[in-house]
Amino acid sequence: MSDWDCLKNNLEFRRTVAALIKGHRKNGINNNGKVVRKYTQELLHHDLQNNGAGVSLSTLRRCEQGRLELIGADNVQRILSSLGWELDIAQRKIVGVETYHFYDKTEKYAHSIVETELSAEAEAEISALPAFAPTLYDAGSFGWMRDNALNDFKIKTLKEQRSLEIDPNVRSKLQFSGANVVIADEGRGKSTFLRTIGIDMARSFIDQTGYAVPIFGMARNCESIFEKVITLQKTLPESPVCLIIDGLDEIDAARQRALLARLFEAASENCSFIISCRRNVFERILIEDPKLYSRVSEIFEIQEWSYESDVVEYVRKVSVRIADQALTTRFTELAKNIPDYHSVMTRPFFIQVAIYSLKSGSRNRRVGDGHVTIYDLFLFFYETWVHTELTRQTEIESAALEVMKSEVSMAHEGIAHSLLKNFGHSLSIPDLNSGSEVFRSLVENATFSILDVRKRGPSEVDVIEGFLDDSLGNFLAARAYIQRFIKSDELTYEILQTETTNEVNVFIRAWLSQVDPKVRVFVVGRLERVFKKASNANNFLVSEQSVYFLGRTDSMVEPKVLKEIYYDDNVDFQIRRSAALGAILFSNEELEVDFISEIRSDKFKAAINRSIQLQYFGDVGHRLFAFSDDTGITWDKTRKATFKRLSESDTRACRLRLWDIETVRSFLFSRAGSKLTSREEKILRGLSHEAEATKGRNGLISATINDILSSIKVQEPL
Repeated sequence: MSDWDCLKNNLEFRRTVAALIKGHRKNGINNNGKVVRKYTQELLHHDLQNNGAGVSLSTLRRCEQGRLELIGADNVQRILSSLGWELDIAQRKIVGVETYHFYDKTEKYAHSIVETELSAEAEAEISALPAFAPTLYDAGSFGWMRDNALNDFKIKTLKEQRSLEIDPNVRSKLQFSGANVVIADEGRGKSTFLRTIGIDMARSFIDQTGYAVPIFGMARNCESIFEKVITLQKTLPESPVCLIIDGLDEIDAARQRALLARLFEAASENCSFIISCRRNVFERILIEDPKLYSRVSEIFEIQEWSYESDVVEYVRKVSVRIADQALTTRFTELAKNIPDYHSVMTRPFFIQVAIYSLKSGSRNRRVGDGHVTIYDLFLFFYETWVHTELTRQTEIESAALEVMKSEVSMAHEGIAHSLLKNFGHSLSIPDLNSGSEVFRSLVENATFSILDVRKRGPSEVDVIEGFLDDSLGNFLAARAYIQRFIKSDELTYEILQTETTNEVNVFIRAWLSQVDPKVRVFVVGRLERVFKKASNANNFLVSEQSVYFLGRTDSMVEPKVLKEIYYDDNVDFQIRRSAALGAILFSNEELEVDFISEIRSDKFKAAINRSIQLQYFGDVGHRLFAFSDDTGITWDKTRKATFKRLSESDTRACRLRLWDIETVRSFLFSRAGSKLTSREEKILRGLSHEAEATKGRNGLISATINDILSSIKVQEPL
């Protein structure tokens, strides 16, 4: 066992650190009547040395990054006893459990009933949006990113029809009974809301002001949740339990029904639950089972922030707090240069990435000057963050630093690509360690903290579930593709054997939209060569993906190969479909009409079109083209993404409009009992009025919409 392994399992060490943290936090420094909780690394390091721990500063930084829990043994005695565990300080062990050092970042707060003495910074690690303050700006482990204002949720209760401002004071008094659901669109704070109220519930339980023990889990891995309920109800029969479950929308329809049935069965006076779900998925569940609405105690809808009021006002308050009067103006100027900024820049993580980039902008003027894409924003953030973490309190020779940066980027991109290749399933750290020297070097520096590392149980190995925010993983996966597009035909061919997703392609398309025209021409030539090689080798996947990206190169002129591929009947329809969509994006209306007619008249080709969309948007986890839509698969994510694009007016959305409407028609008509929501009906009617015509492309749009509206009923489940 390594020195680090010995240290992180040393109960006396953790106890010493916790006691020191507690002392520094409580005594602090009195500054104008305020207690400053932040301690310095140097002071804490000195105290640890004096207490005989013999801990290096690098090890201490691991503590601050949340990779070592700071637990006060004396303060968990009561909880351990109630759980049936016996604390034996003399033997430095807990009888009945291998260790109570919980690695799982996502579930960390749920176990905070045995982690009562976390530092202020470590507490911030619990949240999906870790603390932003002037003193923490530029700090590691994303500690700069958590602002309590981002956790002041605007909530609408859909059954009681009340609007709530859920700030920390309100959260501490929240009590849930029965069955509860939290709904919102993607990236709007469902997970953060659950984690935040879970932290508050755990703290209240510890302080003996609360009454319920929170147990957190993911819907996709929920068996352990019910095991914990059984254990706690045996050891703490007088304490109610609240199950906090994230991601109902991340499992298929059959598992959704089974999980909800089990939760309702478990619900009682001593067991309540609250589960998160995307709004459109929960609407579909209610349409399929209308009786479910009456069984739910309350539905909490997280209201989206308005860019003009909420976001700009939030940035203004941050600018006052950090004494940067120009921040608000710079933020709004930056945002306006980002396509669809009214939607994109209301996502909490994107707001914080933009603020970080602007605050770091004095080192580099790329951000905030001229046209900026989401790819630019994330690239600047990522490169600046990596540089900052590698050089913090360390002087590194420039050549060595560049090597380290390259290794870190390669490791991060490799992990992002592996997660994509594994359809998001977790990666074993021991496996990564044995297979990559680059990964081993990553573990030894602060840039490891960008990863969401968990431990499924005391005896299980560490696994990487993803990145601290999904957008980071999608950006880094996109960067892996882009780097290979630039480097060589062989590397491009190799990486195109892994299919991408819509979320990853958003970043690749953003890069293609602003890259130097000479580079774009170069990439087009490379993709054409890769397609030819893949066709000769009968490599179906690489052929399709190379054609897909040829259609997204944003060139001034449509690549001739797209039209040639579509009208070649010897080419598989899936590849011809990608060529058609690429040509449509170059405004080839003649080819567009032919393609729409082809999928409208051929049920087999219509099913292929639906199948690829289901895979692309993540409704199914099959390999591309490895399955066919049997009309029994729910299309929640595809539906959400398609109607979102139908509501947009940028060039790409307008050019794909006819195909999107035909795809919606195909899904609705292929599924018995299909209904439209009132919002979807409103979007379609608006497009019908815009496209009023009897001939040509607009005539087809209008006729297809009228066909849908005259055949499909509207039902409003919420």
